[in-house]
Amino acid sequence: MTHDETDHRARVLRERARKVADRTGLHQGRAIRTQAVVVRVGAELFAIPSAGVREIRVLSVLTRVPNTPAHILGILYDRGELVSVVDLGRWFDIAREGVPHYVALLRGPRGFLGIGVDEVVGFRPIYEDELAASEEGSARPILGMTRDLVALLDVPRLVSSENLVVR
Repeated sequence: MTHDETDHRARVLRERARKVADRTGLHQGRAIRTQAVVVRVGAELFAIPSAGVREIRVLSVLTRVPNTPAHILGILYDRGELVSVVDLGRWFDIAREGVPHYVALLRGPRGFLGIGVDEVVGFRPIYEDELAASEEGSARPILGMTRDLVALLDVPRLVSSENLVVR
């Protein structure tokens, strides 16, 4: 490699490093509220704080429980525990076709709760300054909404909802 080629390569690498630093610097100084898993239910997006999620997996075998509300899909047996599984779309009255394909197992003070979702979109930070507060007195356990319309779920409130647990 000639001297000119080495200088050109060094300039290109410096320029690339500057661009990467500029992109990552966009969020410097912003307070992160939480790291979250973003899921889709119907046409709506929800962010679930990662700290409250044990795992997300394909929703397979469920046992339907007679005389339970329509939003209770059933129960599943997971690692020695019976876990209630809720269809988040039905519970939130979100229009969609079909049934959930995945279940997110959420940690709660009394065990785990499964919530059925249509798709796992990805992971992202939720910043304090992008979150608008949720409506006071809302029945939905939501902490707020981001500018790009992702609702941040209130996992402690969600998993402690009495009407979501099969006894």
